[in-house]
Amino acid sequence: ILRSLAFPEMDARLHGIETAAKNTCGWIFETSQYRNWQARVNIASHNGVLWIKGKPGAGKSTLMKKILSNFQGSSKEFLIASYFFHGRGNNPLQKSPLGMMRSIVYQLLDQNSTLCEAFLPLFFDKQKKHGKDIPWYFEELQGFLLSSVGRLELNSMLLLVDALDECMDDEAQSIVAFLESLACTVADSDNTLRVCLASRHYPQILIKKADELVIEAQGEHEKDIVDYVRQNLIDNDQEIMDELLRKSAHVFLWVELVVKMLNQAYNDGRIRTMKKILDQLPMGLDNLYAELLTKGRNQDDIQEIVCMFQWVLFAKEELGPEELYFAVLAGMNPNQLKPWDREKESLAVIQRYITSMSRGLIEARPSVYELVYVQFIHESVKDFLLSVKGLQSLDTSLSRQLIGRSHSCLADCCLSYIMMNGLDPLEEALLSKSWKDIRKQHPFLDYAGVWLLDHVEQALVRGVPQLEMLSKLQ
Repeated sequence: ILRSLAFPEMDARLHGIETAAKNTCGWIFETSQYRNWQARVNIASHNGVLWIKGKPGAGKSTLMKKILSNFQGSSKEFLIASYFFHGRGNNPLQKSPLGMMRSIVYQLLDQNSTLCEAFLPLFFDKQKKHGKDIPWYFEELQGFLLSSVGRLELNSMLLLVDALDECMDDEAQSIVAFLESLACTVADSDNTLRVCLASRHYPQILIKKADELVIEAQGEHEKDIVDYVRQNLIDNDQEIMDELLRKSAHVFLWVELVVKMLNQAYNDGRIRTMKKILDQLPMGLDNLYAELLTKGRNQDDIQEIVCMFQWVLFAKEELGPEELYFAVLAGMNPNQLKPWDREKESLAVIQRYITSMSRGLIEARPSVYELVYVQFIHESVKDFLLSVKGLQSLDTSLSRQLIGRSHSCLADCCLSYIMMNGLDPLEEALLSKSWKDIRKQHPFLDYAGVWLLDHVEQALVRGVPQLEMLSKLQ
């Protein structure tokens, strides 16, 4: 039963969230909104729903992980289910209502045998119709929960849903509508339900009853930023700390990125220039991203970073660091393509290259099956790059058709990799070596061969001509 609901990336976002820094985030448990929600005070006014809102990068996910950890460590009587939407994930289930519903039902069934028994008729009926590969639908799982929580003895339940804004607007609204219905159903039974949501201020998602907590309006959140700076900034100069706090505008991610830049200046011996660096940095994440990507770059660097970002944005599947490295090389310097020499270009060297070129905006993270993939450090990076301030400002040719022209560039990279030094040497290699050995020497070959035509098609449907590409393929 549980296996039919699970999917490999189900907990990927939760495990990818940094644990709160020492002595931070604990203030949430002392706020009146949290206390009333936990104690179910004035339940008629909020229906057991606490909604945490904040700017992009303010630390909402870290706070949600802290709340989840607190309940798991101290509240044994609760049935607890959580879902952390992942807009950067490659599996559509990571950012869809269906993925959330499958995960929540999985967690509840795993903890409660009564609920699991109630699920058996639905499961057996689906199994009889479809065999092992059972297709689940949001509506049927929603219906099961709505019909079960009101009539079964489940006592106390807790649902935490993070990053609601990372699914489509209409989907987010349907999730909230479901949670409202669930809260009303539970209210008419002997069970209790607490729901904790987190999202940005925009897009606006409507709910009839909820208690709202805005992160940047909390004085203790500002104290968290001060504590973080004290713990992580090498040179605790008070003037620098005050200015950093002023310019942060309560955005934790802005502080993290700037602290790294100031520490790098300190390590380089540029202690006297740290204040000047901070003074010149703009406020706001978008402005900081633009500064990071353009300052000190020549045109060749900018084209290379555009290519790298296009791959992380529009790749058809998650890429490992070595795949991204050779994909960019195929686009920028195809004449330099050759079998991977792991001694000269180790994974550590490749990861340093990616961090350096992206100015820390792309990271390598472990995924399922102990594999490592690249992704943006935050959803706001993806939003910035897709906006007019992002890739279109770095490469004006993309302003006419960002997605279509990007897929065209990725198709060119794939073809360049497949055709490195001509096709004959590769054909000879296939005759003399196993495919496994070939893949070790050419880590991007699998992707290039599988997805080349898909990128061509994606460019064509968006009106980007592919005559040159098609002539090469012929």
